[in-house]
Amino acid sequence: MLKVLRSAIDSVVESMGVGAALAIAIMALYVTGNVISRKLGWGEFWAIIEFSEFLMVAAVFLAMAYAEKTDTHVRMTLVTSRLGARKGGATRSVGLLLAFVAVAAFTYYNAGTLMQSIENNETRMGLAHFPVWPARTVILLGFLFTAIVLLVKLVDSIRATVAGKQLDAVDNSQF
Repeated sequence: MLKVLRSAIDSVVESMGVGAALAIAIMALYVTGNVISRKLGWGEFWAIIEFSEFLMVAAVFLAMAYAEKTDTHVRMTLVTSRLGARKGGATRSVGLLLAFVAVAAFTYYNAGTLMQSIENNETRMGLAHFPVWPARTVILLGFLFTAIVLLVKLVDSIRATVAGKQLDAVDNSQF
């Protein structure tokens, strides 16, 4: 059961990483197309700024859980790598716990702002009136799955620490 749950989380997080990459590609094509259109005298694409802002939010927040899962974010192991398996693992576990609590709080707060945005029919003012809730949904999903990944890594870190293993010996490629 736990293996199935980890596999499902892994699939969702991988899909979110692909979604982030697609958002970057679409944004690049849309902005490039807009520049070419303007240079050819055809005018500017509709809602270029608003659409690009949404794609930027998608690129950043969909990639967060994937970056955490694959350890492709910036991290410093100068101290923890020298502490030994148990002390280093305990230190990493405390760090993961603090990160989880912070991201869980961000998730909770963003769930509230998403609900308010939907209830108030909040829009972004500009040349086009874009609803804000799609971007807030992406932000919420990014925080939610980052919190889930942090929780899984915290459990793995605690297990490795109790077993006296180095965290790097734990395979993070598949939860």
